[in-house]
Amino acid sequence: MPPGSLRRLRPIAPGLLVATSRRDRTNSVVLVGPRRSAILVDPAWTPEELDGLAADLAALRLTVVAGISSHSHFDHLLWHPAWGEVPRWGSPATAAAPRAPMLDELGPGFPPSAFLTAPPLAALPERLPWTGSPVVPIVTDAHAPGHTSLWLPRLRVLIAGDLLSDIEPPLLSEVDPDGVAYRAGLDRLEPFAARATLVIPGHGSPGGDALARLRRDRERLAMRAIDADR
Repeated sequence: MPPGSLRRLRPIAPGLLVATSRRDRTNSVVLVGPRRSAILVDPAWTPEELDGLAADLAALRLTVVAGISSHSHFDHLLWHPAWGEVPRWGSPATAAAPRAPMLDELGPGFPPSAFLTAPPLAALPERLPWTGSPVVPIVTDAHAPGHTSLWLPRLRVLIAGDLLSDIEPPLLSEVDPDGVAYRAGLDRLEPFAARATLVIPGHGSPGGDALARLRRDRERLAMRAIDADR
């Protein structure tokens, strides 16, 4: 492949590619499987970047066989027509979230195929029907109801969704103003963070400090609770 032919995707682990958006440093993750198959996790962000991601995958001759949305926030539900009507998965809560109310948050410039008419999500199966590296969903209610992180045991990689960011503090959902569900989600995630050699957050930089990030977020939540009681 000629130098410079890829715009954004970069290898980060065997069979794992990441592209980072200019907007909110949002990470799109590509899991590469046998016969040049690929699963997309949270492809984002701007229409131009979605076009670039589609072009990058075509340049690599990768065929998208499925997509996964970590949660039901609008920036994690995007799609591109080049990837077709393949299965898209999320937790039951993510799959059930209506898209239409999110259009104002998305902003102008997005074609309907990027969001409103993109293939619907189905409930994420416990065992993904693909022959690539095993993927273990970790569903919690941290950050958003039904938020899903993904554990790749062979690679010891944690795709954290909008948890364990190095650039943003814990963001609570409207239904969890006291952070109870968020703290429970961190507890659920901790055994995986302890084993991870790499964490990929939804926003920010991948790093080898998953457990340290988790503990820092737990401390931030504790400090927020103390401030709220004053």
